[in-house]
Amino acid sequence: MTKAPIGYRNVGVRDEFGREVRTVEIDEERAPLVRWAFQVFASGDWTTSQLHQELVARGLATAATPRRPSRPIGKSSVHRMLTNPYYKGSVRYQGVTYAGVHEAIVPNEVWDQVQTVLGTHRSAADATQVHEHYLKGTVFCGQCGSRLLVCNAKSSQGTIYPYFVCASRHGGRGTCTRQAMRSSRSNDSSSASTSRCRSTRKRSRRSRG
Repeated sequence: MTKAPIGYRNVGVRDEFGREVRTVEIDEERAPLVRWAFQVFASGDWTTSQLHQELVARGLATAATPRRPSRPIGKSSVHRMLTNPYYKGSVRYQGVTYAGVHEAIVPNEVWDQVQTVLGTHRSAADATQVHEHYLKGTVFCGQCGSRLLVCNAKSSQGTIYPYFVCASRHGGRGTCTRQAMRSSRSNDSSSASTSRCRSTRKRSRRSRG
């Protein structure tokens, strides 16, 4: 039998013939914190990082084994916990989810809501993720002069397209109000911007000479 996820524990019980049978039962020490974690994350007001910090502060830790001491739950373990259908009473085997025989810690509707919140967080991360682009580092904001970052946005149909955004505005620095530009629209002006930058550098080198 594999190791039970945090909130459960592996135990041995005797069957009617006196034989020991390995099974899983709820860990009454850790299950309340696991249940609380699902409930608050389902509200949509928490990130996994914030939830991890709070769980550590509340004392959620792994169970000690003969080879490993008890340790505070890791950040990656929090994400695995939130996506594990075991907590709603199901078992995932080779990509297929089956109804389990163990007791659930969280209701189906709470687990489903947590998956919705996680999906929303992933979409938001995709929309603001900075990506490589052949013009990266060569074009600048026409309003404040900061470099333009290349980001990807995802449409409601799932189409991903690149766009430029001012680094100063993206980072919350300064007062630049330059709107983000689709990459296809900014490409026409990028050559002129790059040429102006190159000309400025050449004049600067001549003046120093």
